[in-house]
Amino acid sequence: MHVHDFSATVYSNLPGILLNWPSMFPRPPPPPLEPKPTLPLPFTGYNVAPDETQRLLALAARDDGTSLKSYAGFYELLLAAIDPVTGDSPLHRAAAAGNHASMVSMVYCFGKQLSHVPRTERLLWVLWTHQNSAGDTALHAAASAGSLKGVKSVYRLFWRDSHDPDDDDMCNPDSPAESWEWDGNEGAALPALAFLCTKNRAGRDAAAETRATGHDDIAFWLERVAERLVPAGQKVDEDYLRRARQAALDTHRYFDGGTHG
Repeated sequence: MHVHDFSATVYSNLPGILLNWPSMFPRPPPPPLEPKPTLPLPFTGYNVAPDETQRLLALAARDDGTSLKSYAGFYELLLAAIDPVTGDSPLHRAAAAGNHASMVSMVYCFGKQLSHVPRTERLLWVLWTHQNSAGDTALHAAASAGSLKGVKSVYRLFWRDSHDPDDDDMCNPDSPAESWEWDGNEGAALPALAFLCTKNRAGRDAAAETRATGHDDIAFWLERVAERLVPAGQKVDEDYLRRARQAALDTHRYFDGGTHG
């Protein structure tokens, strides 16, 4: 067959190829439902030495744009490197420092085709929603440090948006909340709302924690973003937040078991 004939054949069958594309390359079946693991998780192959954990935490905490590219592919190390005293993850330290580059590199450590690797995708969510000994998420850590860039980086990457942000927008509390929307679907919005409204041991979500530390502008920004995740007329009470938390677990095929994986 001539090249021209082959091209013509492919072109004539293109509608059928596109129509059947999802069945030709299907998304893997969802993983089995299991308890949401708590960190740290064991690092396959060897035990993570305390000095290695502290070295990784210190690297993540630098505020000079340092990334963790050297750890690419070693996402298990990020899940194991938890401070034994504070319970901080590398994400907590990077968030408090406003180190966007470090946080982006953490996402890349889990791979670029996460939607086709469900187990890895859900473990990234475990890292992003990890609460330290005080019950703080990375959002709390950034908020209490007064780092708007850290808050926005954590939230942007919660949606898997790793594009380089505009620095002015990242540091501007007046940036419109509508520019921080990624999906109008309530099913996608509920896990994000659950993340924003997660409370620490003091009973404060990230916005309330920010107000407690005197950063009202960041608190106001967080509240505006959260409001836009809620359908018009919907009352955000404990029942709705419980539904949001359950939606987050269901999306990632976990149930709230509070056990180590």
